[in-house]
Amino acid sequence: MRYGIISDLHANIEALTVAVAEIDRMGVDKIVCMGDLIGYNASPRDVLDLILSRKIDCISGNHDRYLSGVTPLDQSVRKDTAEVIEWTKKQVTPEQASFVGELPKFRMEGTEFLMVHGSPRHEDEYILTADILRGSLNHLMTKWPGTSVCFYGHTHVPICASDERVENQLPEGTTLKLNRFTTYLINVGSVGQPRDGHPETAFGLFDSTKREITFRRLPYDVKSAQAKVLAAGLSERMAKRLESGR
Repeated sequence: MRYGIISDLHANIEALTVAVAEIDRMGVDKIVCMGDLIGYNASPRDVLDLILSRKIDCISGNHDRYLSGVTPLDQSVRKDTAEVIEWTKKQVTPEQASFVGELPKFRMEGTEFLMVHGSPRHEDEYILTADILRGSLNHLMTKWPGTSVCFYGHTHVPICASDERVENQLPEGTTLKLNRFTTYLINVGSVGQPRDGHPETAFGLFDSTKREITFRRLPYDVKSAQAKVLAAGLSERMAKRLESGR
């Protein structure tokens, strides 16, 4: 099967529309999302409308759990991040809020791959160091034996990692062949708020038959997304980071 892999949409309908249109053009059997549908940006209702209308299989991210109350908005959450969540609560419909509240923390896509938001060890763990990466790979191989691919989000940075090598220089169109007997942790980057220094929307295409992952980057209307953030009275910092990809 061919899968469109998306993650960390963060209420950015301009970026999501571009990503989904390209995924459709490429031809896939299914689109799946690694969570964080909302937060940071100003189009939560439009993003959730698209997700629901396309019946895209999603798991929850930390921002989704903030919205539903599964994870409390405590002192560890930045003030402007919490303000966006509180604003978002007033924007989404009851149906959308219910959908977000019922999202699972992880899911298996048949026998093809595992979907998590943070890491296989914990839904909110950031895979940002070599030690965490090794620990996550070991946990994946121990808890999900036979699952050779795990897609995750949360860091907003594209990477394809195994115990053999780490690929983190993944420009537009990079395709990697996966060894059937190697275990991989793969992040395709963020649709709605990239953090690798490139503002283009990031997503992936996974061919489970060919065992290939392709990393995609496309430009979108950043200025429109920024204008919506500012018009909603949300954080200027959130708007600015879209153009820098940070």
